[in-house]
Amino acid sequence: MKTSQILIKALKFMAKGFCKWFAAEDAEGHGINPLDRKAVKWCAGGAVMAATLTDSWPWASDPLNWLTAAAGKDIVTFNNAPKRTKAEMLEVFDTAIFMAKLEEAAA
Repeated sequence: MKTSQILIKALKFMAKGFCKWFAAEDAEGHGINPLDRKAVKWCAGGAVMAATLTDSWPWASDPLNWLTAAAGKDIVTFNNAPKRTKAEMLEVFDTAIFMAKLEEAAA
């Protein structure tokens, strides 16, 4: 799967719900595995994990690198900033998708 495709799938999870400090949360706000069917909110990394159906981090370097580039700082730090909003996260995903598609088209 291309990096842009992973990011598009991850964006759909992020659009459903956004969380901080946990890879994912259930409806009661408890941290859970992002692959758990009870997950209703995801952080950036958790959304990428859910999109790829794996909780192994090596696969995530390209999507997370694009998210970091789009955010202008480490994506985990950006995601967990105290006043960070879901809208800001969706904007970062949109930018990362755009950047990944440009690179893929040039390859």
